[in-house]
Amino acid sequence: MLKNSHLKLKKFITCYFYAFEFLLIPSTRCSAINKGRLAIIPLLLCLSIFSTSYHLFFKMKSVDNVIELVYSINFTFGGIQTLITTISLNMFSKNDLFQTLKYFDDIVNSDDELMRKARQKELKRSLTIAWKLVRSFLLIITAGCIPLTLPGLLQTIFTPMYYTIPGIPSDNIFYGSVNIIGTIALFFLLVECTISMDCLFMTYLFYFHGEIYSINSVAKLLNNREILTTQCDKVLRTIYKAHRKALKQFSFLYNVTWHFYFQKFFGALMYLCTGLFIFSRINNSIIFGIIIQTFALSQLLFLCIPGQLLKNCSESLRETLYMSLWYELDIKNKRKLIIIMNGVHRGIHAETFGIGRISIFTFVQICKMAVSYTAFAYAVIL
Repeated sequence: MLKNSHLKLKKFITCYFYAFEFLLIPSTRCSAINKGRLAIIPLLLCLSIFSTSYHLFFKMKSVDNVIELVYSINFTFGGIQTLITTISLNMFSKNDLFQTLKYFDDIVNSDDELMRKARQKELKRSLTIAWKLVRSFLLIITAGCIPLTLPGLLQTIFTPMYYTIPGIPSDNIFYGSVNIIGTIALFFLLVECTISMDCLFMTYLFYFHGEIYSINSVAKLLNNREILTTQCDKVLRTIYKAHRKALKQFSFLYNVTWHFYFQKFFGALMYLCTGLFIFSRINNSIIFGIIIQTFALSQLLFLCIPGQLLKNCSESLRETLYMSLWYELDIKNKRKLIIIMNGVHRGIHAETFGIGRISIFTFVQICKMAVSYTAFAYAVIL
């Protein structure tokens, strides 16, 4: 069962990079074409950014249409944030992510007796939850974004996202069809890039969450006097090795975590602000403000919950070691336990600039920031 959950998540991770690198295009003898596949999605995102920013700064004649203004702002800055995150995560951090994925293969297939039993319970539960969250988030957000294509289509007939793709004359026979299909395709490309990266990163954090709880399960054996007399040295060695490997592998993701969360929280804050702005300015299209708010709040929760879970499992492991029967150990094993405690004190935490450690309080903090910034913007614009 553990291996089944791992294979499902591993397949999702590999499919993510497979789609990003456009490996569905067969390899050729031309290296330029093979390497050019990596640039397809970034170039499409650049096209989306250029189209929306051109509409926002040059073609919009007024800001009376609040939905058009909000769409243009979100698509422009959301596209920039997604492009930066896509390049940094999929190109510069790909090797670290695959190295960590190999570590996940190792812990799932480990033959260590103590850790194998613990992982069959704790890691399996964590991966099962992660798989359910990934499927639900992808399906619900994708389906929920379909109504967002309706306002522009109803108001303009041929531009669902309000902007048009530059370079096509308005009297061209393909003008309407290209803009309808093209802008919707670029919109869903932006949405899928955004939520798939969230799912990818959440999956990695859930692996570490399950591994730390597995180590914690082994650490609870130190409360068993019979174990202390027969297998104490083995238990301490198992805890030390497993936790050291987890810390080492998470260090590869730390820099990725730092800038990933910063970029994602900035985007979610922007979506919240624009959604609140819709609530404050219009009443007849309130449903679209609700959809934007739901998307932003769902993304925030999706990003903050794994950080809170990592914090909880790290604290739980520390408490388990502190509350163990350490006073019944001999001097040699006490020294080993102290070394383990020093390592556990570091813990595994998701952090980012300006916020620190990610937890459920980060969700509240960003919501408060969104309300404050929206109130300021509302006062200035009015």
